[in-house]
Amino acid sequence: MAILKWVGAGLLALTLIGGMRPAEAQTPVDCTGTGSPAALQNLMPTWQGGSITIDGTCLGNITLYYPTGFYPGPSGGTIQGQIEVYGTLMFCGSGVVLEGDGTNSVVLWVHDSSTLLIQGCPIQNGGNDGIYAERGAIVDFGGPGNSIVNNGNHGIEASDGVTIRLGAIVPNPGGTPDPTQAVTISGNAADGIHMSGTANLHAYDASITGNGQNALFLSDASSARFTGGTITAPTSGTMPWAIQVHGASSLRLDSVDETLGGAAAAPNGIILASTNSSVTVYETTLTQNSGSTNPAIQASGAASVTIENANVTGAGNGALSLGANSSATLYGSIISDNGSGSGCGNLKPVINAAGGSTINLAGGNTIRNTVNSFALNVQNASTLFQGGATTLLPGAGFSNAVDTVDGSACIKTYSNMELGATKDTGSGLEWNGPGLIITVQQTSLARLDGNNLTINGELLFDQGADGYFNQNNWSGSGSANSVSSVVCNNVESRITNPGEVSPAVATGAPPGCTTF
Repeated sequence: MAILKWVGAGLLALTLIGGMRPAEAQTPVDCTGTGSPAALQNLMPTWQGGSITIDGTCLGNITLYYPTGFYPGPSGGTIQGQIEVYGTLMFCGSGVVLEGDGTNSVVLWVHDSSTLLIQGCPIQNGGNDGIYAERGAIVDFGGPGNSIVNNGNHGIEASDGVTIRLGAIVPNPGGTPDPTQAVTISGNAADGIHMSGTANLHAYDASITGNGQNALFLSDASSARFTGGTITAPTSGTMPWAIQVHGASSLRLDSVDETLGGAAAAPNGIILASTNSSVTVYETTLTQNSGSTNPAIQASGAASVTIENANVTGAGNGALSLGANSSATLYGSIISDNGSGSGCGNLKPVINAAGGSTINLAGGNTIRNTVNSFALNVQNASTLFQGGATTLLPGAGFSNAVDTVDGSACIKTYSNMELGATKDTGSGLEWNGPGLIITVQQTSLARLDGNNLTINGELLFDQGADGYFNQNNWSGSGSANSVSSVVCNNVESRITNPGEVSPAVATGAPPGCTTF
């Protein structure tokens, strides 16, 4: 009999009663030269559950219907073949190796509300998945020495409401990951972890590296949270993303302060999100591959991205790209890229928003083009909104801070830019760059609301774009918008309140502006 319970901050504890006592009532299975490689398989027809000591290499597939624990014998223990866990519990103790048998079978098949507890058992060399878990199974890794390596398909494949925990936290007030219990998933031919059908994962200090395709793939309302650890893109370069998040799934990276994608060849990107999915990057460093043809993060299909106190670096094709009604909210982060280009028709911006997407700058960000080219491109009915933490991230506990943008920008094709849109004390915007030009064109709109707002460059209106200048909309008392120069290229571009810019906007024929 076995009782399974959750203790504290997600720590899975097992109280073993009756047949599963590590120190007593163990059934020895001798698969050494003095016994038989089929000894474990021969035991199964009469097996009613309990603890088994494995000595040597046991061959053959087995199915468990009763709670079973595996422990190593004097010469160590290996089970070579598929283990199916059917509606029950399996425990694997340190010193036992679970290995494929050279066929196209998974190493561990866990299903129908089964529970798999792994404490120091390598899962390796399967012809298919290392672990295939489905239909409400629980998979839990704890203790040192856990790995899922060199399998012929995914390291872990999970679907239909499966819950997975990799590693554990140190029982202290901070709840930091315990590095001694980190799990390694590496060298698998397909994805490191592949999840669908509302599967759920929490990984502590895990290392997901060197797999053949995606490090992590989420779909069908699945979710994953990584606290600490390392995730890298595929070594083969055949898949364009280290992480994919689709179909209303969610991903959170907490303090994953390692380079994602650093080991992969072009054209890999770091994160691709789509179809109402969400991604949160917190206190994490994401660095794009040199020579990549993709942005570091790409979101489409009403996906949302939140980047907080993080660092995202592109490699010439953008750090963040939004499309098809997606959104990004940034706070306290450095978003940078070295893409080059000149003019609104020929640019590689640090952040691109298109197709009704939205960029929210909530304070304390630095958006930087390191070669003094374009920082932002906002097009096709998209929006750039700069406010404060209290306005955009209420309840998050973040302090208000000034955003900084280094590099030019294009706001075009029926898009909107609103800057200084907050009454939050301490927020604001400083926009810099050699030869800085912010171009607003093609019936787009720019609104400057005057809350600690400085643009050290030219604000250019063209092709029927309009500008609204205010200093009291949000802040109440406000201050004038500081812009080095405001220029209108044609009479179709108009502005309001030219005196609420410092220096005041020249009115009249171009390069002056028509008022309305």
